[in-house]
Amino acid sequence: MTTLPCFVGQQGKYTSVDQLKGKKVGVQNGTTHQKFIMDKHPEITTVPYDSYQNAKLDLQNGRIDGVFGDTAVVTEWLKD
Repeated sequence: MTTLPCFVGQQGKYTSVDQLKGKKVGVQNGTTHQKFIMDKHPEITTVPYDSYQNAKLDLQNGRIDGVFGDTAVVTEWLKD
């Protein structure tokens, strides 16, 4: 099963990938999402995490600007 990537950041702050230039975006280390951002958008600073939970904590505490990951995982965050 393939899941689509999803980006979560401050609501309404980012409406296009162009607005992420120079921003810090959390990704799970070793995933295709990490490779995609690094290959297709080198202007975005990727911050690797061992788990999405750690990325979520840094997002909530303002240490990163967003998280790029599986829709299934990120959708659960939006329910919180």
